[in-house]
Amino acid sequence: MGKNSARRGLARAPMLLAAVVLGLILTALPAAAGEASGTVSVDSLWNQPGGLSADSGWYFLQQWWDQAARTTTRDQTQRGLAELAQANTDLLNAYSLLAEASTDPGPHPVPGIDPLLSGLYATVTGVHVKAPVGGFFAGLNQAMLNVEGRGSTADIIQSLLQDFDRLQQAADRDLAQSQGFKSLWAANSLRQAGVIANLQALAGEVSDAASLRTAVTDLDHQRKNILTEHDGLKD
Repeated sequence: MGKNSARRGLARAPMLLAAVVLGLILTALPAAAGEASGTVSVDSLWNQPGGLSADSGWYFLQQWWDQAARTTTRDQTQRGLAELAQANTDLLNAYSLLAEASTDPGPHPVPGIDPLLSGLYATVTGVHVKAPVGGFFAGLNQAMLNVEGRGSTADIIQSLLQDFDRLQQAADRDLAQSQGFKSLWAANSLRQAGVIANLQALAGEVSDAASLRTAVTDLDHQRKNILTEHDGLKD
């Protein structure tokens, strides 16, 4: 009887999967229709999604997944909005990394495990090690980042800023044929200006600050140029 139940469960699996996929599609349709009509709120472009951190050695998988999702979007307007939202995420990630580098650098303890290990080690030796397991994984992650050419915080932020610039231009092209997005672009660009100003202020806290400040300044100039192209809009 147990075997028959297992077989029935396996037979129903494709049906359940199809039902879940259909449910997701139906759920997404109203949102897509609203966005296509030009009723998108600028707040919806700043909902930073969860995922791998930009300073993870596995972040390239997150980038591949996000790129694949945008590429398979046939609606040009939807793709442009997704590109703009991802550009904003790159900007927020760059700011978050820079803020962390200046306030809380170094390997972070693994919750639950590292405090226990540190306590036991300190009891035996009298030496308190903050993050033994966290430090080990941080070393492995750093090795991966070095191989990828993103070995420093400045390198990671530079790559995020380059991705931001590429996505901004792609979004500008994809939304060029859509009407009703000029005010949205202006409001979004104003928020970007605030994050960029904070990035510029923090840039002096990391190594290779001169090149990073230059990169942020160039990025802001490009942002202003695209904004001006939208019927003469300015900050």
